[in-house]
Amino acid sequence: MSLTDTKTEKLFGENLKYNQDYYLKHGFTDVRNLISSYMVEHLREINSQTKSNSAFDSFKRNTYNVAIDDEKVQSFIKSPTFSALVQHLGYNDVIFTDGIIFETDASSVGFDWHIGVTSFKYIFPEDRAFSVWIALDDVDPDGQDGGMSLLSTEAFSGSEFYKLQSKVTRSLTEGKYKIP
Repeated sequence: MSLTDTKTEKLFGENLKYNQDYYLKHGFTDVRNLISSYMVEHLREINSQTKSNSAFDSFKRNTYNVAIDDEKVQSFIKSPTFSALVQHLGYNDVIFTDGIIFETDASSVGFDWHIGVTSFKYIFPEDRAFSVWIALDDVDPDGQDGGMSLLSTEAFSGSEFYKLQSKVTRSLTEGKYKIP
């Protein structure tokens, strides 16, 4: 039995649902039943064993480079099921670059609206990238101000910000401006 047989299938939820057309129009979509309860528990265990190195007071725990080599995470992202999802959303050649934990509680608020510059610091403005955000607990956005709010690319495209940021960085490194 290979790793991609029954072991992998336990990592996924049943009846995976998403809206490809919505994603292509807005740049994000809600993916339902992506992971199984077994995988949720595995990710909770990873979270509980991960020391926070957060520089942000708005999180209880915030850690980058988490579970990159974890066997179950690798099995999940290399599986035919995840590959089919990624391809349906328009990505043909992707790599997994980072695992990040953001943990909040009643006293922590998370980030205000932002563009994920830190999370996508390793790409060029013309590169395509995506993020998979998995809530390990139920989120009631109306009752708890939790979860993640996303802005449609029809309203504002982050690619324009990355182009600007890249131009500024290039100008600084080429010596066009002096940093005091």
